[in-house]
Amino acid sequence: ACAEVPAPVRPALEIALRRHRAVDRRAARAVTTLVANSHVTKERIRRLWGRDSVVIHPPVEVERFHLDEPRDYYLLVGELVTHKRAQLALEASRRARRRMVVVGGGPDLGRLRERYGRSAEFLGRVDDSTLTNLYSHAAAVVVPSIEEFGITAVEAQAAGRPVIGVNAGGTRETVVHGRTGWLVPPDDVDALANALRSDHHEGELASPAEIRGHARRFSTAVFQRRLRAVVDESVSRRSR
Repeated sequence: ACAEVPAPVRPALEIALRRHRAVDRRAARAVTTLVANSHVTKERIRRLWGRDSVVIHPPVEVERFHLDEPRDYYLLVGELVTHKRAQLALEASRRARRRMVVVGGGPDLGRLRERYGRSAEFLGRVDDSTLTNLYSHAAAVVVPSIEEFGITAVEAQAAGRPVIGVNAGGTRETVVHGRTGWLVPPDDVDALANALRSDHHEGELASPAEIRGHARRFSTAVFQRRLRAVVDESVSRRSR
């Protein structure tokens, strides 16, 4: 967080965050059961709070997506800020000579459009209907950043489209390498470019319907069922 604010503000922000973390740790000790949205978060809770937690992945509205025929573009969805690594994906697509469609706004939009406007199409923020259609027609959806969970990767698979993501963070939990997408080392622009230009992987992938089926593991119904079970167990354990 501190790296993305102006330098003069950082010392004051660091002091405020340090105080907040102390309050956070005290509050965590009073909680009966902790729920993490991914194994990445589970490990962070263990490291910072010294507590175990139950992993329940966030709900994704998988039913609002549909299957369709892919076209010749790759899709990047997300806020255009430094830690989302949009520039990495755009540089990889430029090197691979693959067309990239970018959905999202943010402080880096102008700079990225100026630099990559010839090799990518920047749509800004779009409505839900437009976004679902973009997902369905993408050759693949690119997730270049390390996410705690990463809803974009699941939405892509709900539309039957493969994901090209980093082999770290949430995509390791939501993407099956070689079946529902491909995972590459973080911050490796050459590896990402190679994945974008490698058409020979297509035969290894699951079918769009199978990819969509995999995404249903993260549906709202699954989330509600798992959360209800954890709450019931926590209440039962406390009453005992």
